Amino acid sequence: MRPYTSLRPYPFAFVVLLLCLVPGTSRGQIAFDSPKGRVEVLGLRRWTIHMLQDSIRHYVHGQELYDAACMVTLRDSLHFVEASVDHFNMSPPGALSRSFLTIKVVEPGQASTVQWDERPRNQFTSVLPDYAPLVLSITDSTGAVWRGRMLHWLQFADSAARSAALSRAPAAAQEDANRVFAFLRSRQSDADRARAMRTLKRDGLWVNRMVAVSVLSNFPSRDSTWWTLVSALRDPHEAVREAAASVLMSLPARPIDWRVSTRDLRLLLGGTNLPAIQTVFALLANTSVAPALAQPLLRENSEWILDHVAAETPMAGDAAHRLLVRLNDGRDLGRTRSAWAAWTSAL
Repeated sequence: MRPYTSLRPYPFAFVVLLLCLVPGTSRGQIAFDSPKGRVEVLGLRRWTIHMLQDSIRHYVHGQELYDAACMVTLRDSLHFVEASVDHFNMSPPGALSRSFLTIKVVEPGQASTVQWDERPRNQFTSVLPDYAPLVLSITDSTGAVWRGRMLHWLQFADSAARSAALSRAPAAAQEDANRVFAFLRSRQSDADRARAMRTLKRDGLWVNRMVAVSVLSNFPSRDSTWWTLVSALRDPHEAVREAAASVLMSLPARPIDWRVSTRDLRLLLGGTNLPAIQTVFALLANTSVAPALAQPLLRENSEWILDHVAAETPMAGDAAHRLLVRLNDGRDLGRTRSAWAAWTSAL
């Protein structure tokens, strides 16, 4: 469950020189212990863990790789295409609590693996009248949209989970929740669905697309809803992507024919939208993706799922493993990278 939510120059040429001295083998995942728990870095291809740590320390004195602010340094100073972090606590009965920090990076040389859906959209648009009541209720006097006040509640499709979350929420949050749920209850017609689909495809204003994603949560019985939401995981605005991920994981799981979404899914499995990649793993496994799609999805595109399946962090590895077993027609090759790498290389 998601919560309600001085620089010194470091010669880039020196980094490039280091890269040239590193063999081009895939390192996948690297793990080490830190004061904040077990840290695992996924996505290393040409960089080493020591290169990352040294570069961050040179740019920001005292900063370490496990500091949350290092994500900004990686993206803005070291020019990583993407960097994200997941924090996970595990408290098994009778055992000590363990903390895991999973850092995922797309290196500068891997820019082509991140492809947002940049289709032409109408830039001369404003908040849709039909969506305005919801948008304006989370917009402050400066015009800032506090999207978390809406996004938080999209993950609660189950009535029991929704009631439990509402009972724990403060009064202001309950008002937000009731407003979101009332809006969705009033948007269940075919015309509402058609408007939402059209908005995601054509509208240039991200708040309209974010609300359109929420409307589609009312129509889980149609495969095209799922295809459209998966496409929204590649939306150029992160709020739309976050909404799509929340809705997808809240929908009641059932078998989905994913052939129409092969291109989107291949790009997502290849590193586009790293914060949602585990959502994609779980989504495909939960919706009984056909083993026949193993080759279209993973041929020469398996590095990220291999990184995850061998990860120490339970939340990082479990969904990837379930998806690989599903795509391998139920045959389980275990949790080692080498076994699954041999399988994917033969696709």
